[in-house]
Amino acid sequence: MTKTFPLIKDHVLLAQASELKIAAQDILGVLDMNTIGNIISSIPDDWLTSDSDSLSITDMRAAYLEYLLAKISMINQLVKEAEDAR
Repeated sequence: MTKTFPLIKDHVLLAQASELKIAAQDILGVLDMNTIGNIISSIPDDWLTSDSDSLSITDMRAAYLEYLLAKISMINQLVKEAEDAR
């Protein structure tokens, strides 16, 4: 199993993070694909362009969407890793 956040055991706030399952469910209840897509589409185009990057603005937005959806899909695994690290 690949860890989502290998250094979680060293996180300075881990001891205070007592409601991770609730927070994860709140996040999942708010951040769905459409919401994340709307947030990404509101990023100004000039923030997504770079002379050193070959991706188009559309491709860059798609990459951000794919990345963030992948991270959200692992949120329960992250919670488990944090709880196991205590």
